[in-house]
Amino acid sequence: MRKNSFIFSSNLTKFIFGISSGIFLILIFSLIINFIIEKSNFRLSRIFSENKLSNFNIFFLGNSRSVSLNKITLENNEVFNISYNSLNYYEVKKILDALEDKNINDSVIYIELTSLIYDNIECRFTIFSNLNHFHHKNSEHCKYELLLQKFLPVSKVKNEIFLRILYYTFYRNEDQKWKNNYIMPLKTCEEGNLSPFAQKIISDESKDFMILRAQEILKKYNQFNIKFFITPIFNKKKKLCSRIRK
Repeated sequence: MRKNSFIFSSNLTKFIFGISSGIFLILIFSLIINFIIEKSNFRLSRIFSENKLSNFNIFFLGNSRSVSLNKITLENNEVFNISYNSLNYYEVKKILDALEDKNINDSVIYIELTSLIYDNIECRFTIFSNLNHFHHKNSEHCKYELLLQKFLPVSKVKNEIFLRILYYTFYRNEDQKWKNNYIMPLKTCEEGNLSPFAQKIISDESKDFMILRAQEILKKYNQFNIKFFITPIFNKKKKLCSRIRK
C-alpha cells in the first residue's frame, strides 16, 4: 500500500512539474515573440510600435501593386513604403490611425486607390495588438484572435505576417527594398485579357467605392497631406507586348 502511494505521489509530482515547465516555456516564448514583433524592422512593426519614423516625410500606402514604390526605386531616402499584400480599406484606416498618433502631419501620404475597393475585416493585424499604436476600435470581429493572442502570444506564430516579421528582424535593411518583379506572360499580353482583379478595378461599382472611401479618408484624416493614385493596369491596348519582345 505504501509502495503504491509512493508511486502515485511520485507520478503526481512529475505531472505537476511537467505542466509547470510547459507553462513556463510558453510564457518565455510568448515574451520573446512579442519582443520580436516590437523590435523587428518590418514596415508594419515600425508603424504600430514606438518607432518615430522621423527620417521620412513621404509615405506610400496600398496593396501589393504599390510595394515597389520605395526609397530604392524612387531614389529618395525620405520615402517609406507601408504597402502590403491584399491591404484593404479596413487595414488602411488602422495604419492611418497609427500614423495619426505619431504626428507626421508635415508628411505626404500617397494612397493607392485600389486598396480601398474591399473593406472586409481581416484579423491578421491583431498580431500587433501588443504594440502601443495598434487601435482596438472596430475590432469586434476579431475578439477571438485578440483574446487568444493576449493570453497566449505564442499563437501569433500562426499568423502569415509573422514570417515576414521574423525575416526582417535579422535582415533589417531589406524591408524597404521589397519590390515586385512580376512580368506579364506573353500569352496573357497577346490575348489582351484582364485578370479578374483588374476587371474588378475598372468596374463602375469599384470606381464608386474608391471615390467614396477616398472622400471619407480625406474628411477623417484632414490633418494629413493625402494624395491618391492608381498603379497602371497594362493590357494589349497599351502595346505592352511589343515592349516585352524587345
